[in-house]
Amino acid sequence: MVSPRAVDAAVEVSGSVVCQIREGVGDLPDSDASRADEILSRSGLDDPSPDEWYPLVELLDALDAVGDEALIHLGTTIPEGVEWPPSIETASEGFATVDEAYRLNHRGGDIGYYEFAEVAGRDRKVICANPYPCAFDKGIIEGTLRAFGGEFSYTPMIFLHETSERCRAEGGEKCTYRVSW
Repeated sequence: MVSPRAVDAAVEVSGSVVCQIREGVGDLPDSDASRADEILSRSGLDDPSPDEWYPLVELLDALDAVGDEALIHLGTTIPEGVEWPPSIETASEGFATVDEAYRLNHRGGDIGYYEFAEVAGRDRKVICANPYPCAFDKGIIEGTLRAFGGEFSYTPMIFLHETSERCRAEGGEKCTYRVSW
């Protein structure tokens, strides 16, 4: 997917995000892992440091070359290894702070946003208006539930893509999901 948003070259992503993605590559099946590793290396992201900042366009170029299944997996690893607001104990609190965590790990311009709204009980409407691939955002949503859903003995999750708007993969400005657990 080519991001429909132009990304300012000054926008940077925290090295902890890049490191978490590199670590997640190791959990992929061998052929996917070596391909993802090669793609990240070609984009200059072969030896990231969690204390450094990297051009977001380089990371997006690498992610655009990775398949959807790998992107979902890589997205699920993000909430457990990046800077997140403190004292989050439940899935609802995790979802409520995704945008804040996103802002802690990106800098330098318009990076877009995440918005979560409670629909009912354990149903949320999730809006992703950022330059990341749709599948990566699906992984982040799932990973947030896993990372902060300690109150559950299992993590059932259903994504329903709302089709009332064009998603980013179709040239839209945002993707809207409904998540239930």
